[in-house]
Amino acid sequence: MGKRPYNEARAEANARYDEKTYKKISIAFRKDDDADIIRSIEEAKAKGISLREWVRELYDKK
Repeated sequence: MGKRPYNEARAEANARYDEKTYKKISIAFRKDDDADIIRSIEEAKAKGISLREWVRELYDKK
């Protein structure tokens, strides 16, 4: 079975799914003050851990 082509209808369906499923949040860190947080995120990414998983791990530990 081949891969389905990514066309406009599929892109719209994906956008509708994302809209009802996800809440996207943008955040900015200060390079100096938050260097430890930035480093931790970068280390997690290098290990294949997504940002969502990283935050979930912090939240569950509280």
